This record gives sequence, C-alpha cells and structure tokens, in this order.
Amino acid sequence: MITRTVLVRCDDVAEQWNPWRALREREHIEFTLKPLPAVTGGAVCWPQEGWTAIIIDRGLDRRHRNAALAHELVHDEHGGACPTAGMPPEYEVVAHRHEHRVRREVARRLVPLEDLAALIESHALNDLPAFTAIDVAEIFDVPVAVADEAIRLLQ
Repeated sequence: MITRTVLVRCDDVAEQWNPWRALREREHIEFTLKPLPAVTGGAVCWPQEGWTAIIIDRGLDRRHRNAALAHELVHDEHGGACPTAGMPPEYEVVAHRHEHRVRREVARRLVPLEDLAALIESHALNDLPAFTAIDVAEIFDVPVAVADEAIRLLQ
C-alpha cells in the first residue's frame, strides 16, 4: 500500500505577519528592488538620520524576497547590523549574536509557532510521517532556512 502525505497550505493556518504590509506602514523607509552582489545575502538595510533604505535583490525568488524583507524590517525595529568584513572583532561577536536573534524573530513571524506545533501534533496523532523543513517551507510559503529555524525554535 502506498501512503501519501497531504500537506496543508498556509491559507489553512492563522494569518502570518506580512512584511509587505509592514513596509507600507513604515513611512520612514525608502524601499527598492535592485540587483545586489551575492556578498550582501540578497538584502541591505541602511539606517540614516530619520530614514532607512532597504534594498532587496531583484534576482531573489518571491519566497526569498519576502524573507529578506522580513529580516531587514526586524533590523529596522531593533537596530544593529549584519556582520560584515572589516568589522572590529569585538563588534563582530555582538553582530553575530544580533543576527541570530533577527533570524529567530523572522522565523517566529513568518511561521507562527502555535500553528506549526498544532500541525506537527495533528500529523503525529494521525500517524503521518514527521514534517521536514521542506514540508514546513511549503505549508507556510517560506524559504527552507526559515522553516528550519522555526522547527529549531519548537525543540
């Protein structure tokens, strides 16, 4: 007998935080899509006095563009910078710690943990195979790295 896993689309779970809606609400942000070098990781947040520029790489697919914007909006909220080459070693440690917090917050917002826990529990109760990060990425329409971080947050 062949068993087939049926995945639920994210439309069937609680509404996720929408970074594009959040962007529209932040009048101090100048946003643009432009080609960016790979070293940027696909996005740049550049705070200035009274305003912030966010640039997302036009070459990113929709899921990665969404996650990149979410990431930069969390940076906008909390300050701090991504670790960069040439950064003083003392600050690099702080920047890596801050970056870790930003990644966790993005996972929390794009993959509501209560919904993820309920889906995992439902799967377990029905003797279905365990969810993988790929499954979670499909269900919540996020990149696999974000799904993986959300799964780690539940553990």
